[in-house]
This record gives sequence, structure tokens and C-alpha cells, in this order.
Amino acid sequence: MKGQMIFEFVIAAVLFFGIIVYAINILNVESSIYSSDYIIAELENKAMQVSELLMHDPGIWYGDVISAPGDVRADVIGLSNGWPVLNSTKIKLLRQYCLNDYNDLLDHLDTKMTTPFGDRNMKVVIEINETEVVPEKALIEPPNCGYEPINTTYARVDRIAITEDGDILRVVVGVWG
Repeated sequence: MKGQMIFEFVIAAVLFFGIIVYAINILNVESSIYSSDYIIAELENKAMQVSELLMHDPGIWYGDVISAPGDVRADVIGLSNGWPVLNSTKIKLLRQYCLNDYNDLLDHLDTKMTTPFGDRNMKVVIEINETEVVPEKALIEPPNCGYEPINTTYARVDRIAITEDGDILRVVVGVWG
């Protein structure tokens, strides 16, 4: 009989397509796990890179927080006076720079991330707080630069440093994208 399909052929074709769909689904699930792991690792690397830059580089700063707070700029962002000492004046400059031009700060920190889904700009959170603040001896208003996101992938690095006076600082750098 011409034009009729054999029952075994139909079963084989359905089974073949079922296996193909199953294999594609497994590959999709596995590749999404690796993709999210890649993004998390990229964020962790950037958070560590930014914290290293802040903690170990002296930076090149321009401007004065008091006389011209709108003109604070940096060619290189760094807060160090030699590891593990951070300069309190540079911390004030960082805070003012973040308030004036957060996007320029992100450009200096090289926060562009290329993913398989296109380019993404990472956001940076920088917090510097004294661990034991005595109100009359407070170093500065903490430079909380950026904001901590809710319900998103976020990498954070906590570091400890000291001021020129020996006060202990907690430096938190967070990156999300």
C-alpha cells in the first residue's frame, strides 16, 4: 500500500525528536549555569580590582573639597598613603567626586562588562566607615558612593585599613550589573 507510513517508523521518529528536544533542553540548562557563574566571577574580579586600586594606589586627584567641591576630579582613583594607611583627604575627595559625577567615576574604574548578551555597565558601591566612631573624633562623613541593590547579582569585598591617625577603617567595595 502506497502512501501509508509504517507504525515502527512513526514511533522511531517521535522517539528521535524526543531525544533531540531533551538534549537541547539539557544543553540550555547547563549553559545558563555556566553563564551565570561567569557573570558572578566577573563581578567578583571587578570588586577585588577596585578595592586593590583604592587600597594600594596613591591616586592623582585634582580639586579641593572645601573651596570648589564641584571641581573635584581624578586621573587615577586611589586613597593610599602606603599600605595599609588611607589618606583622609583623598577619602573626602572620593566622596565629593562620587556625588558630583558618579558616571565619570565608573568610567575611571573601567566598569564596562561584555557578556554574550551584549555590553553591560557595572555599578560600584564604595563605603568607608570607621569601625569605632567617637563622635567628636569622627574622621569624615562616610563616602557611601552608589547604593546596594536588592534582588540582583552582587559581589562584595570587605577590606580593613587605617587612617594617618591610626583609626581603623572598614572599606567595602561592591559591584553589580
